[in-house]
Amino acid sequence: MTDKLRILGVFAHPADMVTEAGGALARHAENGDAVEVVILTHGGRIHPNIYVEESRKSEGEQQKGIADAGRDRVLAIKHAEMDRAAEILGIDKVHYLDYEDNMMTVHDEIISHVAEMMETIRPHILVAHHMGLGSGIGSPHELAGQIAVAAGTLASQRLSNLDKKGAHHILQTFFVSVGASQGFGIVNDLYIDITPVVSKKVRAMDQFVSQGYEGEYCRKTVMGHNGHWGSLAGVSFAEAYTRDRKEIHSLFPLTEHQKKKDVLTAHREYSKNTNLWTIPVEPSPTTDLMKAPA
Repeated sequence: MTDKLRILGVFAHPADMVTEAGGALARHAENGDAVEVVILTHGGRIHPNIYVEESRKSEGEQQKGIADAGRDRVLAIKHAEMDRAAEILGIDKVHYLDYEDNMMTVHDEIISHVAEMMETIRPHILVAHHMGLGSGIGSPHELAGQIAVAAGTLASQRLSNLDKKGAHHILQTFFVSVGASQGFGIVNDLYIDITPVVSKKVRAMDQFVSQGYEGEYCRKTVMGHNGHWGSLAGVSFAEAYTRDRKEIHSLFPLTEHQKKKDVLTAHREYSKNTNLWTIPVEPSPTTDLMKAPA
Protein backbone atom coordinates (compact mmCIF):
# COMPACT_ATOMS: atom_id res chain seq x y z
CA MET A 1 0.00 0.00 0.00
CA THR A 2 1.28 3.47 -0.90
CA ASP A 3 1.55 6.32 1.61
CA LYS A 4 -1.13 8.28 -0.22
CA LEU A 5 -4.74 7.19 0.15
CA ARG A 6 -7.50 6.81 -2.40
CA ILE A 7 -10.75 8.05 -0.90
CA LEU A 8 -14.22 7.66 -2.38
CA GLY A 9 -17.29 9.45 -1.08
CA VAL A 10 -20.74 8.19 -2.07
CA PHE A 11 -23.56 10.63 -1.40
CA ALA A 12 -27.27 10.87 -2.09
CA HIS A 13 -27.31 14.45 -3.41
CA PRO A 14 -24.73 16.98 -4.66
CA ALA A 15 -24.64 19.24 -1.57
CA ASP A 16 -24.30 16.24 0.78
CA MET A 17 -20.63 15.95 -0.10
CA VAL A 18 -20.01 19.43 1.27
CA THR A 19 -22.37 19.54 4.24
CA GLU A 20 -21.52 16.07 5.54
CA ALA A 21 -17.85 15.55 4.70
CA GLY A 22 -16.49 18.60 2.88
CA GLY A 23 -13.99 19.47 5.60
CA ALA A 24 -12.44 16.02 5.91
CA LEU A 25 -12.26 15.56 2.14
CA ALA A 26 -10.61 18.97 1.77
CA ARG A 27 -8.00 18.05 4.38
CA HIS A 28 -7.21 14.80 2.57
CA ALA A 29 -6.96 16.69 -0.72
CA GLU A 30 -4.48 19.09 0.89
CA ASN A 31 -2.56 16.05 2.14
CA GLY A 32 -2.10 14.87 -1.45
CA ASP A 33 -4.53 11.97 -1.24
CA ALA A 34 -6.70 11.09 -4.24
CA VAL A 35 -10.30 12.09 -3.53
CA GLU A 36 -13.24 11.26 -5.78
CA VAL A 37 -16.98 11.34 -5.12
CA VAL A 38 -20.04 9.65 -6.58
CA ILE A 39 -23.35 11.52 -6.47
CA LEU A 40 -26.23 9.08 -6.83
CA THR A 41 -29.12 11.43 -7.68
CA HIS A 42 -29.46 14.87 -9.24
CA GLY A 43 -31.04 16.40 -6.12
CA GLY A 44 -33.40 18.67 -8.03
CA ARG A 45 -36.54 17.37 -6.35
CA ILE A 46 -35.43 17.36 -2.74
CA HIS A 47 -34.02 20.92 -2.97
CA PRO A 48 -36.15 22.74 -5.61
CA ASN A 49 -35.95 26.18 -3.96
CA ILE A 50 -35.22 28.48 -6.89
CA TYR A 51 -37.78 26.75 -9.13
CA VAL A 52 -40.59 26.72 -6.58
CA GLU A 53 -39.88 30.26 -5.39
CA GLU A 54 -39.89 31.50 -8.98
CA SER A 55 -43.17 29.69 -9.72
CA ARG A 56 -44.83 31.53 -6.81
CA LYS A 57 -44.33 34.85 -8.57
CA SER A 58 -46.93 36.26 -10.90
CA GLU A 59 -46.56 35.11 -14.49
CA GLY A 60 -45.23 38.48 -15.61
CA GLU A 61 -42.52 38.47 -12.94
CA GLN A 62 -41.32 34.89 -13.50
CA GLN A 63 -37.89 34.39 -15.04
CA LYS A 64 -38.22 32.28 -18.15
CA GLY A 65 -36.35 28.99 -17.90
CA ILE A 66 -36.42 28.84 -14.09
CA ALA A 67 -40.05 28.42 -13.03
CA ASP A 68 -40.52 26.01 -15.96
CA ALA A 69 -37.02 24.48 -15.91
CA GLY A 70 -36.86 21.00 -17.37
CA ARG A 71 -34.66 18.13 -16.22
CA ASP A 72 -31.70 19.09 -18.42
CA ARG A 73 -31.60 22.64 -16.99
CA VAL A 74 -31.99 21.42 -13.41
CA LEU A 75 -29.08 19.02 -13.92
CA ALA A 76 -26.92 21.68 -15.60
CA ILE A 77 -27.34 24.01 -12.62
CA LYS A 78 -26.69 21.27 -10.04
CA HIS A 79 -23.60 20.07 -11.89
CA ALA A 80 -22.21 23.60 -12.20
CA GLU A 81 -22.70 24.21 -8.48
CA MET A 82 -21.14 20.88 -7.59
CA ASP A 83 -18.19 21.29 -9.94
CA ARG A 84 -17.31 24.65 -8.42
CA ALA A 85 -17.73 23.30 -4.86
CA ALA A 86 -15.46 20.36 -5.70
CA GLU A 87 -12.87 22.74 -7.15
CA ILE A 88 -12.86 24.78 -3.92
CA LEU A 89 -12.41 21.64 -1.80
CA GLY A 90 -9.75 20.13 -4.06
CA ILE A 91 -11.79 17.08 -5.10
CA ASP A 92 -10.13 15.29 -8.01
CA LYS A 93 -13.27 14.07 -9.78
CA VAL A 94 -17.04 14.05 -9.38
CA HIS A 95 -19.05 11.19 -10.89
CA TYR A 96 -22.71 12.02 -11.55
CA LEU A 97 -25.11 9.10 -11.82
CA ASP A 98 -28.17 11.40 -11.98
CA TYR A 99 -30.75 8.90 -10.80
CA GLU A 100 -34.08 10.45 -9.82
CA ASP A 101 -33.98 11.61 -6.22
CA ASN A 102 -37.45 10.30 -5.42
CA MET A 103 -35.91 6.81 -5.41
CA MET A 104 -37.62 4.80 -2.68
CA THR A 105 -35.80 1.45 -2.70
CA VAL A 106 -32.33 -0.04 -3.05
CA HIS A 107 -32.08 -1.92 -6.33
CA ASP A 108 -29.49 -4.06 -8.10
CA GLU A 109 -28.93 -1.69 -11.03
CA ILE A 110 -27.60 1.18 -8.95
CA ILE A 111 -25.61 -1.16 -6.66
CA SER A 112 -23.89 -2.69 -9.70
CA HIS A 113 -23.25 0.77 -11.14
CA VAL A 114 -21.53 1.95 -7.96
CA ALA A 115 -19.63 -1.35 -7.57
CA GLU A 116 -18.17 -0.94 -11.06
CA MET A 117 -16.96 2.53 -10.15
CA MET A 118 -15.37 1.18 -6.97
CA GLU A 119 -13.58 -1.49 -9.00
CA THR A 120 -12.15 1.24 -11.25
CA ILE A 121 -11.26 3.79 -8.56
CA ARG A 122 -10.14 1.13 -6.03
CA PRO A 123 -10.49 3.27 -2.90
CA HIS A 124 -8.82 2.44 0.38
CA ILE A 125 -11.47 4.41 2.28
CA LEU A 126 -15.20 4.83 1.69
CA VAL A 127 -17.13 7.79 3.12
CA ALA A 128 -20.90 7.34 3.05
CA HIS A 129 -24.20 8.05 4.77
CA HIS A 130 -25.06 5.76 7.67
CA MET A 131 -27.25 2.81 6.67
CA GLY A 132 -29.52 3.09 9.69
CA LEU A 133 -30.29 6.74 10.27
CA GLY A 134 -33.76 5.91 11.53
CA SER A 135 -35.29 8.32 9.03
CA GLY A 136 -37.92 5.85 7.92
CA ILE A 137 -38.76 4.09 4.67
CA GLY A 138 -37.60 6.01 1.66
CA SER A 139 -34.99 8.17 3.37
CA PRO A 140 -32.62 9.02 0.50
CA HIS A 141 -29.59 9.29 2.78
CA GLU A 142 -30.23 5.94 4.45
CA LEU A 143 -30.78 4.32 1.04
CA ALA A 144 -27.56 5.88 -0.25
CA GLY A 145 -25.63 4.38 2.67
CA GLN A 146 -27.14 0.96 2.00
CA ILE A 147 -26.28 1.25 -1.70
CA ALA A 148 -22.67 2.24 -0.97
CA VAL A 149 -22.09 -0.61 1.47
CA ALA A 150 -23.82 -3.16 -0.79
CA ALA A 151 -21.68 -1.98 -3.72
CA GLY A 152 -18.54 -2.42 -1.62
CA THR A 153 -19.63 -5.92 -0.73
CA LEU A 154 -20.32 -6.76 -4.37
CA ALA A 155 -16.90 -5.45 -5.44
CA SER A 156 -15.25 -7.58 -2.74
CA GLN A 157 -16.89 -10.77 -4.05
CA ARG A 158 -15.59 -10.65 -7.60
CA LEU A 159 -13.73 -13.76 -8.76
CA SER A 160 -11.40 -13.74 -11.74
CA ASN A 161 -12.53 -17.19 -12.85
CA LEU A 162 -16.21 -16.19 -12.84
CA ASP A 163 -16.20 -12.43 -13.43
CA LYS A 164 -12.96 -11.94 -15.42
CA LYS A 165 -11.80 -9.45 -12.78
CA GLY A 166 -10.52 -9.70 -9.26
CA ALA A 167 -12.02 -8.46 -6.03
CA HIS A 168 -11.45 -5.06 -4.47
CA HIS A 169 -11.63 -4.69 -0.70
CA ILE A 170 -12.31 -1.34 0.95
CA LEU A 171 -10.17 -1.14 4.07
CA GLN A 172 -12.38 1.15 6.16
CA THR A 173 -15.71 2.91 5.87
CA PHE A 174 -16.54 6.12 7.71
CA PHE A 175 -20.21 6.96 8.03
CA VAL A 176 -21.04 10.65 8.20
CA SER A 177 -22.63 12.01 11.35
CA VAL A 178 -26.23 11.30 12.22
CA GLY A 179 -26.74 15.01 12.87
CA ALA A 180 -26.18 15.02 16.62
CA SER A 181 -23.58 13.81 19.07
CA GLN A 182 -25.51 10.54 19.02
CA GLY A 183 -28.90 9.34 17.88
CA PHE A 184 -30.95 6.31 16.90
CA GLY A 185 -28.52 4.13 18.86
CA ILE A 186 -25.62 5.33 16.69
CA VAL A 187 -22.68 7.02 18.36
CA ASN A 188 -20.15 9.17 16.54
CA ASP A 189 -16.76 7.75 17.55
CA LEU A 190 -14.37 9.77 15.38
CA TYR A 191 -13.93 13.52 14.91
CA ILE A 192 -11.94 15.23 12.17
CA ASP A 193 -10.63 18.72 12.95
CA ILE A 194 -11.73 20.86 10.00
CA THR A 195 -10.75 24.21 11.51
CA PRO A 196 -7.91 24.80 8.98
CA VAL A 197 -10.30 24.31 6.04
CA VAL A 198 -13.60 25.61 7.45
CA SER A 199 -13.53 28.61 5.10
CA LYS A 200 -13.30 26.20 2.15
CA LYS A 201 -16.34 24.33 3.44
CA VAL A 202 -18.33 27.56 3.79
CA ARG A 203 -17.30 28.80 0.35
CA ALA A 204 -18.21 25.43 -1.17
CA MET A 205 -21.66 25.55 0.45
CA ASP A 206 -22.11 29.05 -0.97
CA GLN A 207 -22.25 27.46 -4.43
CA PHE A 208 -25.63 25.82 -3.86
CA VAL A 209 -27.74 28.86 -4.61
CA SER A 210 -30.39 26.69 -6.28
CA GLN A 211 -31.33 25.33 -2.87
CA GLY A 212 -30.80 28.46 -0.80
CA TYR A 213 -27.62 27.32 0.96
CA GLU A 214 -25.53 30.41 0.26
CA GLY A 215 -24.79 33.23 2.69
CA GLU A 216 -26.47 33.15 6.09
CA TYR A 217 -27.73 29.55 5.92
CA CYS A 218 -24.39 27.83 5.37
CA ARG A 219 -22.63 29.94 7.99
CA LYS A 220 -25.34 29.20 10.55
CA THR A 221 -25.27 25.48 9.68
CA VAL A 222 -21.50 25.15 9.93
CA MET A 223 -21.45 27.16 13.14
CA GLY A 224 -24.25 25.06 14.64
CA HIS A 225 -23.25 21.57 13.52
CA ASN A 226 -19.49 21.72 13.04
CA GLY A 227 -19.07 24.13 15.93
CA HIS A 228 -20.97 21.73 18.20
CA TRP A 229 -18.85 18.76 17.17
CA GLY A 230 -15.75 20.90 17.49
CA SER A 231 -16.63 21.73 21.09
CA LEU A 232 -17.02 18.01 21.81
CA ALA A 233 -13.66 17.31 20.19
CA GLY A 234 -11.87 20.30 21.73
CA VAL A 235 -11.28 22.19 18.47
CA SER A 236 -13.05 25.10 16.78
CA PHE A 237 -14.78 23.09 14.05
CA ALA A 238 -15.05 19.34 13.45
CA GLU A 239 -16.94 16.74 11.46
CA ALA A 240 -18.21 13.65 13.23
CA TYR A 241 -18.08 10.10 11.88
CA THR A 242 -18.79 6.52 12.87
CA ARG A 243 -16.31 3.81 11.95
CA ASP A 244 -17.63 0.69 10.27
CA ARG A 245 -14.86 -1.71 11.27
CA LYS A 246 -12.94 -2.12 14.48
CA GLU A 247 -9.37 -0.83 14.40
CA ILE A 248 -6.38 -2.97 15.29
CA HIS A 249 -3.23 -1.40 16.74
CA SER A 250 0.08 -2.88 17.81
CA LEU A 251 0.22 -0.46 20.73
CA PHE A 252 -2.23 1.73 22.60
CA PRO A 253 -2.77 4.71 20.26
CA LEU A 254 -2.62 8.42 21.05
CA THR A 255 -3.46 10.96 18.36
CA GLU A 256 -1.44 14.10 17.72
CA HIS A 257 -4.37 16.13 19.05
CA GLN A 258 -4.34 14.17 22.30
CA LYS A 259 -0.60 14.65 22.72
CA LYS A 260 -0.81 18.41 22.20
CA LYS A 261 -4.04 19.15 24.08
CA ASP A 262 -3.79 21.42 27.11
CA VAL A 263 -6.87 20.58 29.15
CA LEU A 264 -6.67 23.85 31.07
CA THR A 265 -6.75 26.12 28.02
CA ALA A 266 -8.58 23.90 25.50
CA HIS A 267 -11.81 25.92 25.77
CA ARG A 268 -9.95 29.06 24.74
CA GLU A 269 -8.33 27.35 21.78
CA TYR A 270 -11.55 25.98 20.35
CA SER A 271 -13.23 29.37 20.75
CA LYS A 272 -10.81 30.98 18.29
CA ASN A 273 -11.57 31.65 14.64
CA THR A 274 -15.29 31.11 15.07
CA ASN A 275 -16.74 34.16 13.28
CA LEU A 276 -17.77 32.61 9.98
CA TRP A 277 -19.67 35.74 8.98
CA THR A 278 -16.36 37.39 8.10
CA ILE A 279 -15.92 34.93 5.20
CA PRO A 280 -17.10 36.70 2.01
CA VAL A 281 -19.89 34.94 0.12
CA GLU A 282 -18.30 33.01 -2.73
CA PRO A 283 -19.91 33.74 -6.14
CA SER A 284 -21.84 30.80 -7.57
CA PRO A 285 -22.19 29.85 -11.25
CA THR A 286 -25.94 29.59 -10.64
CA THR A 287 -26.25 33.38 -10.79
CA ASP A 288 -25.12 33.46 -14.43
CA LEU A 289 -26.96 30.26 -15.36
CA MET A 290 -30.24 31.72 -14.13
CA LYS A 291 -29.75 34.71 -16.42
CA ALA A 292 -28.89 32.59 -19.45
CA PRO A 293 -31.65 31.72 -21.95
CA ALA A 294 -33.30 28.36 -21.34
